[in-house]
Order: sequence, then structure tokens, then C-alpha cells
Amino acid sequence: MSRSIVDRINHGYLDLEPILLGLMAMNKSFMLIGRHGTGKTRLARTLSQGFGHDGFVFYDATKDDLISIVGVPDAENIKSGSLSFVPHQRTIWDKHTIVVDEITRANKESQNLWLEILEERSCFGLPLPYRTLIATANPESYAAAFQVDDSLLDRFYAVIPVPE
Repeated sequence: MSRSIVDRINHGYLDLEPILLGLMAMNKSFMLIGRHGTGKTRLARTLSQGFGHDGFVFYDATKDDLISIVGVPDAENIKSGSLSFVPHQRTIWDKHTIVVDEITRANKESQNLWLEILEERSCFGLPLPYRTLIATANPESYAAAFQVDDSLLDRFYAVIPVPE
């Protein structure tokens, strides 16, 4: 018997396959939540790479800051009254899939960076082309885990508990 795509990535995830692939096909953002070691990050990376290696970006919510995500403001354009950013290989502006790892380990300020990105599919009012944003999270009961703000949690189409 052949194993499913998702079950080949993480054994025991068979029941999640139609949900995960459906969300990806509908371009919906979602959060995978579960204990450490359950394969959330591996699954998010693998699903994201389905759109191509150039079209996905991985952010560590505990380390990546605004410059990592959007780049540096373009000073010349600001002088003329226009806001734009100087992109680099990790900026969000041309990505199809975004992975935000360990979002519950990020402080409130870091979590707030993602509010507009999730709600409006924009950043500083500038449109973003991404199809799907996948976040990974540990339970709030974990040491060093912060509660995800309700306003951020509401912006995910689905919050999916992963099997242990």
C-alpha cells in the first residue's frame, strides 16, 4: 500500500493530508501547532518548496526582524515621497510561500509584524504576492512560549493540531 504525500514527510499525518493540501490549493494561511519534535517545521518547509525553491522563504520568528523580512527602506525613493525597500534574497516581496517558524516563541512586537501581512497580504500598504503563509507553534504551556495574540490568531484560516 502506498503512503500519502504528507505521511511520507511525517509518519502519522495521513488524516491531515486533505486538509493541508486543500489549504495550500486554496491559498489559505494556516498554523501548525504541537509539541517539539513532531515534524511541524519539516512539514512546513517541504510543503512550501512545492512552489519552487526560489518562491519560498523561511523566517525564524525568534530571530528575524523587519529588515530580514522587508529589507532596508530605499532612501532615494523616500526623498521623492515614495516608500519602497531594497530587497535581498530573503525579503518577502517576491515569495509565493512564507514559513514563520516558532511564532509562539516570538515576543508580542515580533508577532505584530505579521498582522498586516496576514490580514491584507500587504506590508506597509505595499501588496505581497504570496499564496500561503504557514506558521509553526508550540503549545502555550511550553517554557519560553508566549501566548499568540488573539488578533494574530484570527488572521489564520486554520489552526491545525499535529499528531504526536
